[in-house]
Amino acid sequence: MKTEEAKKIYGQRKQVVEPVIGNYKENLGFREFLTRGLKSVKNEFNLVCTAINLRKIWIYSNKKEIVRKESMIKCNFSL
Repeated sequence: MKTEEAKKIYGQRKQVVEPVIGNYKENLGFREFLTRGLKSVKNEFNLVCTAINLRKIWIYSNKKEIVRKESMIKCNFSL
């Protein structure tokens, strides 16, 4: 951490990784693992990540559906 290059790399970590982990901990309440052992913890974390990604997909698809419905309503008014 004494070199400028190391400080730059560590600075990038704050921008990329820290917000994601902070979201898991603060907003989703995932503060500790329920299992023990590296393989079990990896599986548990993968399950958490899968659930979060499914939630993102669900939110994105709902937003897309809302936009589609709004555009259909606008088209009906223009008739």
